[in-house]
Amino acid sequence: MRSLLLSLSWGVLVACVPTAPTPNFENTDAGPAPSPDSGAPPPASACDPVAGTGCEAEAGTECVWSADDNQARCQILTGRLAHRDPCYPDEPSCGPGLTCTALKNDETTTCYQVCDPEAGTGCEALGGGQQHFVCSALLGLSHGVCLVAGSTCDPLLESCGASETCGLRGGQTTCLAAGEVPIGGDCTINGCAAGGLCVKLSDRSRAECYRPCDPGQPRCPGDSGICTSLDGQPFGLCQRAAEACTPMADSCVGGTVCGIGGVGTECVVPGPVALGDPCGAEACAPGGLCARLGEEPSPRCRQPCDLGLPRCSQSTAECYDVGLSFGLCD
Repeated sequence: MRSLLLSLSWGVLVACVPTAPTPNFENTDAGPAPSPDSGAPPPASACDPVAGTGCEAEAGTECVWSADDNQARCQILTGRLAHRDPCYPDEPSCGPGLTCTALKNDETTTCYQVCDPEAGTGCEALGGGQQHFVCSALLGLSHGVCLVAGSTCDPLLESCGASETCGLRGGQTTCLAAGEVPIGGDCTINGCAAGGLCVKLSDRSRAECYRPCDPGQPRCPGDSGICTSLDGQPFGLCQRAAEACTPMADSCVGGTVCGIGGVGTECVVPGPVALGDPCGAEACAPGGLCARLGEEPSPRCRQPCDLGLPRCSQSTAECYDVGLSFGLCD
């Protein structure tokens, strides 16, 4: 069995920046308030808060990134607070490479080490003993913050505690406190209930709770959809398939043909790409569907096949069940 990989990229949401007031501090809804002695905040800079570079020309300043407006600036620090120390949002009181913000479970604004979620760098100096830190992305922002990773887990085995769920943090699975958001719900602010996995797929505007699945089994248990593979992970995500057409009895009109679209099928304008060739930038010629199987690096045009009569035009090809009403030859 092989699974159909429909999402080419994904991002993990593990924390968000709240806009509610925090105890003892000014409301940060409008971004950092200017210091009484400094006037307006300094202009944005091209400095790098993770590498600590870009402010050499401005003596005595450090690169400070703010999660409130997603900007980095060269500023003179008013303090040298450490990672996880309470901080003041209206002045740069955290030490070099840290930002003052509040995540969803914080009672007050706190200094966090800034990191690069794409490269997974910036947290190397933290930790020690039994603690391990990973870079956790913040939805819609250029940088992330370093958070402690819990026990590693397998989302298919439900290996976490009774009040926990296996989640993704910094691209790694870890046991997280379970929330109350059901499968299919928005987990941008609150966590998924036990058994759910909070993921933001590249074609979605928000993070959602998904049921994890075995990519070797294309159909999820019951009527919970098809299992789509997830880049870089040994498990997949159950998603509902919406088939607007079937290539086995093409009902599309106006010069369109039935093709892969989202998690399912839709009528698309055909292109010039032949069976077996890479597609994506250009569409497949009539008779081919652009799809990626398993952990393949890129999609190719494939011949659809009838699961009731699993035959492919090439004698060496097999008809694979991908969870839809038809199969794909490979």
